[in-house]
Amino acid sequence: MPLIPTSTSLIGRLAGDPRLQRSADGVVHVRVRADVFPPRRRHADGTREKQPPVTVDLAGFDEAAEALHHRFRFGDWFLASGRLKTNRNGSPSFIARRIGHDAANADYTVRRTRKRGARRRSDGDGAGRVPIAAGRILPDGAHAAETA
Repeated sequence: MPLIPTSTSLIGRLAGDPRLQRSADGVVHVRVRADVFPPRRRHADGTREKQPPVTVDLAGFDEAAEALHHRFRFGDWFLASGRLKTNRNGSPSFIARRIGHDAANADYTVRRTRKRGARRRSDGDGAGRVPIAAGRILPDGAHAAETA
């Protein structure tokens, strides 16, 4: 089985407006505070208690910085993929490689860049695919319509 790339993700709400900055060596970046909400604490009696938010520094570089600056503002919910680190002062910081709005907490319209008929298949010509019908693997050369 091929290796599936995974990374740490973070869901939260921006606690400030992202501002695009450029370092002395020309690297584009954004740093903004974000509130992350831990899962509710479950008590022995079955009740759940809401936990206070944890504030983290959210940083993005290059494309992630551009996305943060142009698409987000204070209060927006986000879903980011990247890595978590601890700053020198001991506070948490999340470095986002990819970032988008959290679909569960945002109302938005998607503008697609390709027309529907121009969609490419990710599996190429289908070589190496195993036909499956009603949850069972079919014999070599069989098609779902033949076994129904």
